[in-house]
Amino acid sequence: MTATKPLRGEARVALARHLKSRYQSGASIEQLAEETGRSQSNIVDLLHLARTRLRRPPAPARKPRKPRVIVKRSRFRKRGTPAAPTGPLNKTQLAEVVAADLGIPAAEGGRVLEAVFDAIVRTNAAGHDVTITNFGTFRAVEDPARKARNPQTGQPVDIPPRPTVRLRVSPRLAEILRARDTAASIAKLPRP
Repeated sequence: MTATKPLRGEARVALARHLKSRYQSGASIEQLAEETGRSQSNIVDLLHLARTRLRRPPAPARKPRKPRVIVKRSRFRKRGTPAAPTGPLNKTQLAEVVAADLGIPAAEGGRVLEAVFDAIVRTNAAGHDVTITNFGTFRAVEDPARKARNPQTGQPVDIPPRPTVRLRVSPRLAEILRARDTAASIAKLPRP
């Protein structure tokens, strides 16, 4: 591309009008730049000067998104009837399932989930266990000090005791898992 002389005054306005009519008749910015020997950004500036509404460039191809777990809530399903998830759940998807089960908005389901997790964390941090009937017990335990070996040097390393949390699964949850019953609930069964 050869250098072009800068335009001033009426010549600039006349070129802007000409470019506007060509652009509106279907010419692209790239074609106009090639025809006039000017840069594409200069063509865009001239089109703006002529108050031309620019066409949107085609949207770039989007990377396909990971499929989300969709929990369909039927209007015939009773409130509190659990939905069967179709795959592994992250925290957001779990909040959506909770919201669908309770018949509340997803954002509120997220807040409910956060509150439950926060209560468990605070209780375990204080050194106490959290027992959820028919689910399990989150036990606050301390791993004892132990000796280990550095894999790079082979030297022995002392690892100090540290607090951790373990989940002890209840017999009811273990039974549900063994049966692979996706419609089961951990709600207390009524007394006979």
